[in-house]
Amino acid sequence: MAKAKKIPANARQFPLVDQAEQAENDLFSQHQGYIIPEYINANLIHTLRAYQDKAIRNYHYTQTEIKPNPQHVLFNMATGSGKTDLMAGLILYLYQEHGYRNFLFIVNTNSVLMKTKDNLVNENSKKYLFKDKIEIDGKHIFIKQVERFPRIQQDNTIYIKLSSVQKVSDDLFVLKENTMGLSDYENQPVAVLADEAHHYSASTKSEKEAENTWESAINKILHARDDKEQKNLLLEFTATVDFDKEVIYNKYRDKVVYRYPLNQFMFDGYSKQVKRIETSASDQDKMLNAVLLSQFRKYCAYAEGVTGTFKPV
Repeated sequence: MAKAKKIPANARQFPLVDQAEQAENDLFSQHQGYIIPEYINANLIHTLRAYQDKAIRNYHYTQTEIKPNPQHVLFNMATGSGKTDLMAGLILYLYQEHGYRNFLFIVNTNSVLMKTKDNLVNENSKKYLFKDKIEIDGKHIFIKQVERFPRIQQDNTIYIKLSSVQKVSDDLFVLKENTMGLSDYENQPVAVLADEAHHYSASTKSEKEAENTWESAINKILHARDDKEQKNLLLEFTATVDFDKEVIYNKYRDKVVYRYPLNQFMFDGYSKQVKRIETSASDQDKMLNAVLLSQFRKYCAYAEGVTGTFKPV
């Protein structure tokens, strides 16, 4: 029996991306000529780049032109392309256009969590991505970091909970006092922003699926309000997703809403020209090569009189 021919990731089809592209060029589509709301860029420190603007337009298409609206989407964008700026814009969009007040940001490492805290909720940080005063339709909008979404919510307020996916999963499956259980996600609509999303597909990768895997926890939250009119949402973001694997492609083929790969990022002039090398070496040999390359690079710099701290390869 002949072995099935492997389809390269760049040849994969993603219906949502294709449909949004067609709608932008269709004179009979309501989406044609859609411009993202002015309040998004007006309330962000950085003006969104063209590709970030396109990502929001694509997402808007899925939430207005497709019925039922997709609850779960994936933004596949190169490292360094400003996914957190995009998240900030999407928070404002979902709040104003679709009435979402509760946002759960999850990531798999605490270091990224602290960085995101500075980006989204710490007004005193130089890395804060919103303007000092957020204003939409003449109303002052407040952003509050919370550990638990309040049952009685204040007007003109966006609530953001930042957590590791480990803690969210533990809180969901191990009942503890003053933590968010499944009922919290049933009571009020929540938009989940999942960064580094490639870490959350353990069971999809055919590893042993336990009842309390991260993926299972996220899915329980996503579907906690499926019987309600306003459902929970899941927006995943990653630069690294292995579409060469059939099981990963099958999970995400109808969820990818926007793609901005590294080669396009470099072509547009936003990134250094990165040399990419493929090898069939073992993981151990790859790690050894990386260590040797880092050391070689460091000693070459020292030989030229360059001193200081060097980021490892």
